[in-house]
Order: sequence, then structure tokens, then C-alpha cells
Amino acid sequence: MIPLTPQPHTATYLSRISLFILRAPHSTLTAAFDPHSNCPISSLTITQPSPSPATNQTCQTLLRILHDPNARASPATIPYALCLLLRFRDASDALPIPFAPPHLLITIAVYISFKILRDGGDAPGRPNQYSDKVLMCFGVDALRHWCWHVGVKKRELEDLERNFLEVLQFRVWVRNEEYARLEARMRGLWEEVLRFGGKSTLPVGWKGMGRQI
Repeated sequence: MIPLTPQPHTATYLSRISLFILRAPHSTLTAAFDPHSNCPISSLTITQPSPSPATNQTCQTLLRILHDPNARASPATIPYALCLLLRFRDASDALPIPFAPPHLLITIAVYISFKILRDGGDAPGRPNQYSDKVLMCFGVDALRHWCWHVGVKKRELEDLERNFLEVLQFRVWVRNEEYARLEARMRGLWEEVLRFGGKSTLPVGWKGMGRQI
């Protein structure tokens, strides 16, 4: 297992980019993430709406969980979770209404990403011998730990996870090429958030971070 390195992703990063993915018009998402789009990120409105207090608090809690040395979380957990959120948004556009508020959708995406990468997804050269559905059944202790920190009941988190995965049709693996492309675009989105806030640099430690499988 690869222990958590200094985490460049902040709660603000997670809440802002997640909310953009979940709430931006489809045309804006296409402009932001489509590899064939020529639309510059600076032309996109990505700072509205502002995250709710519940979303901000949840993202702070999630970062604390990932920073716990005993969690042995992958440093790619947050970017991978955002890839899952984007895939969820694409798959759920046809749904009449979201089945959960943003802060719970973010929780589920980070939880699933944490489990996938912790169970061998960030070990270079290590084959994964489990199916997606079996992998999702692992981590009973992790489930109890996350429920306690996030403040949701075990059954509620399990139901949310199942519903989230069903929307994705259990497509939780992100290819290296897709991950690299999306992570680069998300880095650009975050640079725009920093520019909007009057900051000119990315969080310390961003360079060199990535997913290795």
C-alpha cells in the first residue's frame, strides 16, 4: 500500500469542483471536459453557486479522514472521486431528480474512490482479481468508520452507495488516459478558482501527484 503523501487537495477544492460537476449546465461541462473542446477554461463560470455550509463541512470531514495515517489513503483519492462524480453526472442527466443532496453524493464518490485505490488500485503492476461488485463489498470496518465521521447511518450509506453504483452501471474503473486528461482539466478549473479568489498558485505539492496503476 502507498501511504498518504502531503495532500495538495483542500476542502475548498473538493467542494468547488464537485459542485461545478454536479450543478453546471451540460453545455458548460462539455466545454470543460470534452477533449475536443477548444473552449478556454477561463471563459467558464465555475465559481457559482457557492457550496452550502453542509457541503463545506462534509468536505472538511472527508479530508480529515483521508489525512489519517491509519487510513492509508491514496493521494489520488480526490481526483479519482471527481472522475466518478463526472461519470455519475453524465449518467444521471436523464433522471428526473437527484436521489441525494450534493454533500452526500460527494461523500459516496470519495468513499468509493478510497476503497478502490486502497484495495490495490494504486499498487503499480498489481493485478486486481476481483470484480467491481465484489470489490464494493469489501471494507466493513471502513464503512463503520466513515459512517461515524460523516454522521450517517450504516444503512443510509449502503443505500446511497448502491444507488450511485447502479447509476454508473458499476463502471467504476477509470483508464489511465481518461484519468490523466480529466485530472489536467480539473487542475485548470482549480487554477481558475484561485485566480477568481486573487491567488496565483496551485496548492503546494500538486506537481507530481497522480494515479499509478
